[in-house]
Amino acid sequence: MLIDSGVFTGPRQHAVLPPTDSREALVYTLSWTAYPGLLLRLVLRVILVLAVYAAAMWILRIDNTSCLANAGVFAMLFLALTWTAYDFAYFRTMKLYVDVQGVWLAQGLLPWHKGVNGVRWDEMGAASYEASFLSWACKSYRISVGHRFTTDATLNLAHVKNGHIAVQSINRLLMLRARGA
Repeated sequence: MLIDSGVFTGPRQHAVLPPTDSREALVYTLSWTAYPGLLLRLVLRVILVLAVYAAAMWILRIDNTSCLANAGVFAMLFLALTWTAYDFAYFRTMKLYVDVQGVWLAQGLLPWHKGVNGVRWDEMGAASYEASFLSWACKSYRISVGHRFTTDATLNLAHVKNGHIAVQSINRLLMLRARGA
C-alpha cells in the first residue's frame, strides 16, 4: 500500500463488500491533490533511469549509439511510465464508504490486491481530520477514523475530497447511533 495516499494500519478487517448503489452509502473519493505527487515520482524515476544510463555508459565506456544500451534505457523508461500509470489507476480505485455497518475503505486494482478495510459502528471511536490553509483551499483533507478499543485498527486516508464533510457525517451518525442504542 502507498503510505502517502492511504493506509490502513493494523489487522485487516474483512467486511461485506460495500454497496455499489450510492443511495445506500455515502461515498468519498480522493481529491485532485493526490495526483501531483505521481508526476513528481515519474520525474524522479526518469532522472534515476537516465543517471543509471549515463553512469553505465561512462563506467563501461560504451558508445551511446549502442542498440542494446538504448533498448535497455527505453525499457526502463517504459517500466517507469507503466509503474506511474498503475499508481494513478490504483488511486482511482480508492473509495471511502459510510454505510449502515460502518466506515470502509475499498481499494485495489488487481484481483489479488482488492480489499475492504474498515471500522464497524460498534467498534468506532471518533473520526477526525487535519485542517490547514492548503487543505481548506483545496477541500482535500487527511482523515482518521479511530477504533475504540485499539489504536492498531485506525483507518487513515489522505487527500479525501470533502473530507471535512465526511468526518462530520461519520461523527453525526456515530452520535445518532449512540443515542439510539
